Amino acid sequence: MRKLVILFTLLLLPMVVACSATGDYEATIEEVPVYDAGESSLISILITDNEEAAAGLSASAFLEMSQMDHGVIEVQFDDQGNGLYESDVALPMGGEWLVTITITDGDHVAEDVLLFEVDEK
Repeated sequence: MRKLVILFTLLLLPMVVACSATGDYEATIEEVPVYDAGESSLISILITDNEEAAAGLSASAFLEMSQMDHGVIEVQFDDQGNGLYESDVALPMGGEWLVTITITDGDHVAEDVLLFEVDEK
């Protein structure tokens, strides 16, 4: 059932983001965190609005493994300017991870879901 929910989210969420009244916010992972035995690692995302860097936003995320249940890890990103947002995160292991990014511009909220691979250090 969980895989069905994840698949449904990955297929329909981009439509929700594209239809948001805030523009076409899109998030991409610029720096993927690594697993380092409980140590924190940097995760960096680039947020664009109609292909232009989008600064001054609030961005947070929920991270969870795509194939295993290690719970959900919440992060709050810091705006670094030029559309770049960063946070530190301590992951319990390497492997395939899903990140659900919530982007807020004050009045509107958009979400983006990304899949990425975490290597072990």
